[in-house]
Amino acid sequence: MLHLRTNLAGTLHSWGSVLGLKLAQDHPELIYGYVGIGQFINTKINEKIGYDNTLKIAYENNNKSAIRALEKLSSFKNAELSNLTIKDFSVLRKWQFQFNKIAINKFHLFRIIMNALCVPEYSLLDYFYLIRGTFNLLKSKMFFDEILDVNLGDKKDYCTPIYIFAGRNDFITHPLPIYEYFKKIEAPYKECIWFEDSGHNLFFEETDKFVNCLCSVNKF
Repeated sequence: MLHLRTNLAGTLHSWGSVLGLKLAQDHPELIYGYVGIGQFINTKINEKIGYDNTLKIAYENNNKSAIRALEKLSSFKNAELSNLTIKDFSVLRKWQFQFNKIAINKFHLFRIIMNALCVPEYSLLDYFYLIRGTFNLLKSKMFFDEILDVNLGDKKDYCTPIYIFAGRNDFITHPLPIYEYFKKIEAPYKECIWFEDSGHNLFFEETDKFVNCLCSVNKF
């Protein structure tokens, strides 16, 4: 959700956090503050760290199937990720999910779908376009290439408060590049709040803490 010039911060998750942080960078006059959840900073750095960690876990567990599949992804072995394909990306996500206990234990697709269906602002037609658009994006090389080029780390000065909500076990947006960027931020106020028992979807995985933290930032 994004609230422009209200008493709430602009709050965005995952891919939405790319749009949200960009808005905070380029048009701070439109928002009172920003809350990034599962924040994307630099996709290539994020995916390189994710690949290296996943391959390390595969070797530690002597998982030959994972090692064999991951070693074939040669495009992940350099920082440029120049030849990365959607298929490569899918293989990495498969093993990241399987090795992440938080994701296995707390990712409830049915619950996510049911919550989405309960949003009163959405009509049946909206859901149709949402589903169709999602499948089209997943097949779009143009969109995939654009995601790979995301790099929001060059700008570090903000005119609004910046909050980052980060899952300690997030394998989609790895905690390390998020925190390294957060340390460099200059803002009227900044805070990084860690969700120790969460991955990427911390609002489902630690709902009570998420609600309490979100309410606590609603002060400006």
